[in-house]
Amino acid sequence: MVDTDTERARRVLELADALLDAETAAVASALADVAPDVAREVRELLDVDGSGVELESFEVTEALAYAMDVPEPVAFAPDGYELHERIGRGAMGEVYRATQLVPRREVALKRVDGDGLREAQALADASHPAIPAVYAVGETPGCAYVAMELVRGEPLGAWSARASVGDRLDLLERLCRAVHAIHGAGVLHRDLKAANVLVDATGPRLVDFGLAVDVEGSDGGLAGTLRTMADEVLAGGAATVQSDVFSLACLIVEVCTGELAMPPGRTPAAQRRARASWTPPSPDGPLGSIVARGLAEPALRYRTAEALADDLHRLRTGRIPHAHAATPVERLGLLGRRHRRTIGWAVAVLAALSVGAGWPVVRQVLHERAAEARVDQVLADGQGGTGGDIERLTGLLALEVVQGTDAADRARLARAAAYRTAGDTDRELEDLALVFAAGGPSRPVAASRLAGILAERRQWSAVDAVWPSVPDAGRRAELSAAAGAGLRDAQRDGLPGMVGIILRGRRTAWRARELWPVDGGFVGYLPGTGLVMGPSLERQPVEAW
Repeated sequence: MVDTDTERARRVLELADALLDAETAAVASALADVAPDVAREVRELLDVDGSGVELESFEVTEALAYAMDVPEPVAFAPDGYELHERIGRGAMGEVYRATQLVPRREVALKRVDGDGLREAQALADASHPAIPAVYAVGETPGCAYVAMELVRGEPLGAWSARASVGDRLDLLERLCRAVHAIHGAGVLHRDLKAANVLVDATGPRLVDFGLAVDVEGSDGGLAGTLRTMADEVLAGGAATVQSDVFSLACLIVEVCTGELAMPPGRTPAAQRRARASWTPPSPDGPLGSIVARGLAEPALRYRTAEALADDLHRLRTGRIPHAHAATPVERLGLLGRRHRRTIGWAVAVLAALSVGAGWPVVRQVLHERAAEARVDQVLADGQGGTGGDIERLTGLLALEVVQGTDAADRARLARAAAYRTAGDTDRELEDLALVFAAGGPSRPVAASRLAGILAERRQWSAVDAVWPSVPDAGRRAELSAAAGAGLRDAQRDGLPGMVGIILRGRRTAWRARELWPVDGGFVGYLPGTGLVMGPSLERQPVEAW
């Protein structure tokens, strides 16, 4: 059976190799008298039925050699490693999951040739989060090896199908910068495609450098995936930094549109013919201009992967990419996205003046703008959760220019986060309650945090007042159900009465529907007004009021 299988495999691959350049009709004629099972496998290899599986000519050559009577490779068992299973086979040879014994860790152990050792050293020099770490290189009788970080991640195609546009642009920018780091270390990748990118918690990871060569060492030999190969390489030219840029532009198209940038083609000749009448799918607007420059002939293409990354960054941050000749309307739109708040205040001032509202309204607009500026400055200077941050934010909230503005709510949210980091949940709760009661733009954020704290404390009447303002629909449903169940279970625990609160030195009191003890004080819920606080500023039992 083994001999029969081997003979069939040899026959399939010989036919596939002979028919690579043939048109569909010629393939059908050549296979007419071939055994049905062999013909079926040949058609699958050649993608005659249009299944989308693309076979490269060098892959057939390798597979054919593998099916012939080639001697078994020398046993691969480098000292210091335990081999587990083979996890890949590609242009560079076999890749194994292995355990490095000292220090003990899982690695990807790759067999390489002598050139591969030089590229591995260059990759080790190209320190970048997207490039797997090179742990060790060495030689064993008959071959050399590289021990690299074992990357576990999600395929790029699956990740991009559910990622937002902003997340996709961010990932593509980081990927371009990783390729620039490789180029800076003197290495060309030559096979940049979605299949060679995984996405883990840290971002994109390039996982296959089997076709990498020195930047100055490409001799024009055909290597890589035809549908992402630059036109000049496809025509027999040498791979360059710019040919990797071409492949990156193909990736941008695939990630952002879900379509292939270039047509399928089984051979370089077939690929060139297909491209002659092919219009690459392209995103609209500035991103389309970036793609067009990335796929252009070398004289017009981005000169480096970093230049491509910079244009993606400009687009992602609301600036006009260098590749794009923006219309006046696009320039205004991008300017508005970059300076939305400033333009918003200017429009508000102009609107107030245009309707004859007079100086009082304009002064209020300018007052709000000044408050926003002060809050922005303090929040930008903060360190997050330190006593110094709490002190700065408290001082900010005491300023007259800030009091009574939406900016004050933003400052209170920041101070609430600082209190949480410091472990003072009572004061965190108090700031969140004040933001919630103010009813401004920050209310949904405050409601989300507030509802979580109140649910943990099982203060269900308060949760019942807060949950309608929580922005996430799923979370609202959870909180509503929990509050309803909690109120039914705790109907006898209500304590109608008066709750007193000291705010800014003024004592006030309201009739509360329900009170809950909190560390010696009380929280009271007032129907129609939301949440009213009274735990940390005055710690006296309710009877004292």
